[in-house]
Amino acid sequence: MKPEGGKSGGAVVTGAARGIGLAAARRLAAEGLAVVLVDRDADVVERAAGSLRADGHPVETRVVDLGDLDAATAAAHALLEGRSDIRYWVNNASLGPTDGRESFAEGIHGTLVLTGALCRVVAPVLAERTGAIVNVASLAAFAASGSDWYSAGKAGVLGLTRELAAQYAPSLRVNAVAPGIIRTNRTVRYTDDPDLRALVQTHLPMRRVGRPEEIAGAISFLLDDDASYVTGTTITVDGGMSVRGLR
Repeated sequence: MKPEGGKSGGAVVTGAARGIGLAAARRLAAEGLAVVLVDRDADVVERAAGSLRADGHPVETRVVDLGDLDAATAAAHALLEGRSDIRYWVNNASLGPTDGRESFAEGIHGTLVLTGALCRVVAPVLAERTGAIVNVASLAAFAASGSDWYSAGKAGVLGLTRELAAQYAPSLRVNAVAPGIIRTNRTVRYTDDPDLRALVQTHLPMRRVGRPEEIAGAISFLLDDDASYVTGTTITVDGGMSVRGLR
């Protein structure tokens, strides 16, 4: 399949079984990239891959517990060694603020440390291939989220993104996206709870929760040749929440 955008080769998306990760994998596969979906949930990621294959996209899957840094980095090494076509990497896998972690260290481990460890493996290789990395952060990097470790971890991801962009330019571009409230299994309270739904509809400038596909569009752009002069930056996709806030 001929790529529709200005990118070609293979792409890896972590946390790709559902939500933003799956939307990103679907978007990149539709653009003609050979996508590898990485997730710890074997059944769900295989179902996700099956839906993409049914649409004519020959995607692959890797089942990896990314919470285990040794397993995560080993899988990254193996993917890059086995697939010389991989030029793009999307670090989407992360703990979320509703995952119920009580340990600050464990929360930072599942957000910042995981992303940093994977970037340390991936960046040198993709720099040789003139590739690109997108790290999925959060609006929590800029504003209180109700979770100390989540806000700190996602702010750290933005710092990591800037540092890697400076280190690896011009051979590798490294950028981030910062989603606001996006419709996923972690944010159903904003659509199911009448009070929270009314809060969004009344105070959020765009008057609705965002769709995973809208984050996928930003990810696609940052990987594309159209963004060839963009590195070390963060695209905030939040329906205007950072402009006005939920007040």
